[in-house]
Amino acid sequence: MAARIIKNNQEYKQTDADYEIYSDFDKSFLPNPFTRQLSRKTNESSVSMAIRNLLLTNKYERRRNPAFGSTISAYLFEPFSETVLGEVEDRVRKTIDNNEPRVRILELNVTTNEKEDELIIS
Repeated sequence: MAARIIKNNQEYKQTDADYEIYSDFDKSFLPNPFTRQLSRKTNESSVSMAIRNLLLTNKYERRRNPAFGSTISAYLFEPFSETVLGEVEDRVRKTIDNNEPRVRILELNVTTNEKEDELIIS
């Protein structure tokens, strides 16, 4: 039986990507069923998860970091209007610019789905 030689921490690599720029723990904190290590998000999915967490966290919700987060939940029961959509877009843009250095916003769209009473940020 031959010994397996591991180079460059290949035993901890959980994706097929050869080059990982960003890596974060998955927010579920469930272990990988095969390796028994915490699951990770890498590259685009890592940044996407970070933006989602940033926008869904209210300011003053994080201990010792009161400036982290956004205040878009203040618009939860507001009627949709062009003014409200513009304010939400402005707050999302400022929140991402101030808290997420890995992201450069190229295009930001805030739209509504009137039938489902949804605010869609893409």
